Amino acid sequence: MKKVTIIAEGSYPQKLGGVSVWTHNLVSNLLDFEFNCISLTYKEKIIKYKSKNLKEIFWIDISRPENNNFVNHKVTKILTYKMLNGKKLNIKDLKNLNRFCIFSPEYFNVLVDIYKKDMLNVPFNHYFWAISNYFIILTHIAKKMNIILDKLFRNTDLLFSLNVGFCGLLGCSLKYKLNKPLIVSEHGIILKEITYILKNSEINKEVHKYIKNIYKAMMLTTYEHCNLLTPISDYHKEHAIKNGCNPNKIKVIYTGIDTKKFVPPKRKDYSKIIVGNVSRIDPIKGIKEYVEIANYITKRLKNIEFWHVGPIESEEYAKEVFNLNKKYGYPVKFLGISNEPLKFYQKIHLYLSTSLSEGLPLSILEAQSCGVPAICSNVGACKYICYIYYNKEKDIEKGLENLLHIFKRFTPEKIKIVSKKVRKIVVEKFDLTKMVEEYRKVFIKLS
Repeated sequence: MKKVTIIAEGSYPQKLGGVSVWTHNLVSNLLDFEFNCISLTYKEKIIKYKSKNLKEIFWIDISRPENNNFVNHKVTKILTYKMLNGKKLNIKDLKNLNRFCIFSPEYFNVLVDIYKKDMLNVPFNHYFWAISNYFIILTHIAKKMNIILDKLFRNTDLLFSLNVGFCGLLGCSLKYKLNKPLIVSEHGIILKEITYILKNSEINKEVHKYIKNIYKAMMLTTYEHCNLLTPISDYHKEHAIKNGCNPNKIKVIYTGIDTKKFVPPKRKDYSKIIVGNVSRIDPIKGIKEYVEIANYITKRLKNIEFWHVGPIESEEYAKEVFNLNKKYGYPVKFLGISNEPLKFYQKIHLYLSTSLSEGLPLSILEAQSCGVPAICSNVGACKYICYIYYNKEKDIEKGLENLLHIFKRFTPEKIKIVSKKVRKIVVEKFDLTKMVEEYRKVFIKLS
């Protein structure tokens, strides 16, 4: 039996979310393969997704700083300089990745040199720690790599990274250390995501470019050194090619869902229209916008409700969301975490995604597989899979008016007609068996 080592970050198998569900669906349906997992995590180590062919999990906990006793000062200097300038790493760099450490004096010296050279106005202390918060993750990876190489996963046949960031970088290094092929799946657009995170952070704008460059360096390195990139949509493929990935090493494998599980209910009550959203409560998911839209629509249309299901990712943001919902008189019913999303989809009539950044959301496909038409913000690959999408307007009032017109069109009769159409599209294009078979083929070919 072939052995595949998954490299995950903040997702599978310990965290609820789309990437975790996607990975679990793949693993649990490829029973002719054995899987191990290297998981980058922040304290969380409770396994939420179990499969009988998931044999071993190795945690890289990034919650506290650790020194790397295998540090090489010259290596640290080279890697720090290249990554802060957004340069891709070569094979020699990747083979030496396990020698990196931010506690090396050369790391500090590089940051000082760049700070002086670029004549930054931000306090050095702020600049140093903002950047070090990202390089400490690399130090954790470097230290744990020595354990991975010494004790674990030497008998793997294939490496499988779930993003082009830290997962991709670790995968590239292990590829050369273990002499094993690397496949990388791309779910989000990493540079867009880090740009959004920085925009909403307290990090000084002058420092943003260096953090973006760290991610750019990891992305370019992953594109250069992976054997195969399997983005989840043509939208992701276009982005990868634009950023220098060789088109000949890209194979799009669209996300698939279990269309035999996610089915429409036999009957549905249309006395009121229920709009739903399944996502974690996190700034990037635009839940404040969801509340704003719910408030605007429910005050102008009768017999319509807005529901939300999903875990809290950011406690601070959740407080802001709940306070806003309270201020407006609770236009959204927050139902918390549900272990049975199917029942939720079967109760709602329309799905509304207000995300500020996305890849290709599973929840949209699951909803439409259940015959629920999806209305989505025009981000990521959403417009390629939803029934109708909307563009975010600079004029907020105009944007809300546009959405009001969209909701007015969805009478019970219209929803019943569209329901059959969206279900048919998902069954034909996004069935899980197609995704699983595509991965089975590439796993066999490369291993």
